[in-house]
Amino acid sequence: MSTGSTPQRMFTRCVPASKWLDVPQVLTVFLLAAALMCGCGRPAGPPSANAVTIAPAQPIEVADIVLPASDWPAWRGARQDGCQTSSPPATWTDADIAWKAVLPGRGHSSPIVIGDGIYLQTADEEKQIQSVLKLDRATGKIVWTTDLFHGGFETAVHHENSQASSTLAGDGTLLYSAFLNSRKAWLTALDLQGKTVWQTELGNFDSKFGFSASPTLHEDRVLLNVDHQGGGYAIAVGRSDGAVVWETTRPARASYASGRVIELSGKSLFVVPGCNEFAAYDPATGKELWSTPGLAEACVGTVVTDGNLLFASGGYPERITQALRPDGSVAWDNRNKVYVPSMIVVDGHLYAIDDDGVARCYEAATGKMKWQSRMGGNFRASPVAAGGHIYTLDMGGQVRVLKADPEAYQLVFETSLGKEGFASPAVSGNAIFFRVRGDDNGRPADLLYAIGTVTPPSAMEPAAAN
Repeated sequence: MSTGSTPQRMFTRCVPASKWLDVPQVLTVFLLAAALMCGCGRPAGPPSANAVTIAPAQPIEVADIVLPASDWPAWRGARQDGCQTSSPPATWTDADIAWKAVLPGRGHSSPIVIGDGIYLQTADEEKQIQSVLKLDRATGKIVWTTDLFHGGFETAVHHENSQASSTLAGDGTLLYSAFLNSRKAWLTALDLQGKTVWQTELGNFDSKFGFSASPTLHEDRVLLNVDHQGGGYAIAVGRSDGAVVWETTRPARASYASGRVIELSGKSLFVVPGCNEFAAYDPATGKELWSTPGLAEACVGTVVTDGNLLFASGGYPERITQALRPDGSVAWDNRNKVYVPSMIVVDGHLYAIDDDGVARCYEAATGKMKWQSRMGGNFRASPVAAGGHIYTLDMGGQVRVLKADPEAYQLVFETSLGKEGFASPAVSGNAIFFRVRGDDNGRPADLLYAIGTVTPPSAMEPAAAN
């Protein structure tokens, strides 16, 4: 592995905001230049030697990340563990559905919730437009849509993936978006009014099945894991300007997991599963702290923790669930796997719902299996936990709510919301939000459901600073 605080293959170009081209113009100029230099149709190789950041003349001021505890500001929530302290409905009828919104385009991007807004990514597959949009939390009405890319859709995408699978991250000032476009990985920052603030092309992406990793925020930077078969990397850019802070190479393997920063034993770890290893990096420098072999080549789920151990599972072709200590040594493992969904920890127990619909509960500290049960259905979305319940969404759009009970599998509620379910739910206050694929007057459409009390709580304790 290599690391450096100033990657040699990166450079930054700052353009005053008043003189920016719009995104389609920027892409057109960039792609024409690339075509002249490299030749059209050349296969993607190692990360680009000419990555570009289009940034404001003066960096945007970004404060410490302190958001209301009720917000769900990133993939799997504020702590990226899928857990929320509030209590959305565990059962409901049509009367409890606050609203149902028809979304433009299609995507597996999960919703995030910040204040009065719900934000997500989507893609118009016919017109080849990748966008970010905001909905009003109270009504579900679309407030704004910002198109980031026109054309450049990846053709090597698994039929269960989409052109908008990554989930946004937000810090209360800016939104951070990850897309695969024109065979490159991109990070873009927008303000909460939908205006593009900066955009960084990170490098080439040699796709096997597409892209799905989501950004995570730590202190003054945005971190993203970009694994691909042409030679992957973990990277950090500044939240204020998109300039590259560090980059660390990773193995040339097709894997899909989002990295996450976890604090254990007084140390910050940026942990990434996949590429036949479980690795941890210093989020400040990108230096590899340890790498433990044994995980599958392809992993999708995000690492979770009980505060003492780290848990990951995969994948393809290997089958393994692994628990590591903070130093990277193996505490326990088994030969069960959860490939696409992330696992979840509730009160010292690890719950794993695998792709084939088998739910398992382990004692987190020891790996002892407490129970397993076949739920039915197949799963790609990750579960979330709130109010003593675990909420799941299967590939067929069926919702199942389980009691978070280590003694026995308990199905509390089951209902159908659509025909397909790939995005993971979001919980904010006493509401839960589901993105599904269903029908709009007989036509296929992405739908977003708000269930429970959608009004933001009037008195909210701030979440811990990230």
